[in-house]
Amino acid sequence: MYRIKLVVLSLITLLIMTACGPDTVRLRQSLDSPLQHVSNGHNLLDRGKIDHACREFRRAMDLDPNYLSAYVGLAIALAYKGEIKDSMKNLEHAKSMANSPKEHKIVKEGIDRIAQITDQRTP
Repeated sequence: MYRIKLVVLSLITLLIMTACGPDTVRLRQSLDSPLQHVSNGHNLLDRGKIDHACREFRRAMDLDPNYLSAYVGLAIALAYKGEIKDSMKNLEHAKSMANSPKEHKIVKEGIDRIAQITDQRTP
């Protein structure tokens, strides 16, 4: 009788310990992709959070050093910070990477946006 009570008590204790724990948080791979980080970067730019946007674009570049949109995004962010020389360096790198019409369009849009930024900065 004592053994049965001990086994039942052990099972109840085990159930309570496992049922009351926090759920396991699983990160989705899609959240740590170059595409997601570039998207986050542009959203942060739109909200004026330039330093955070730079971090997102750099993370995208870390994940994929050949991700052209990350270089264009970083160039735009650096232009907002007034770091035109570094901005142009990233933009030139993106331009040298562009192989398809879609990639050339991304670079062109980046050039246009940086032109707008620099025009706004000059009195």
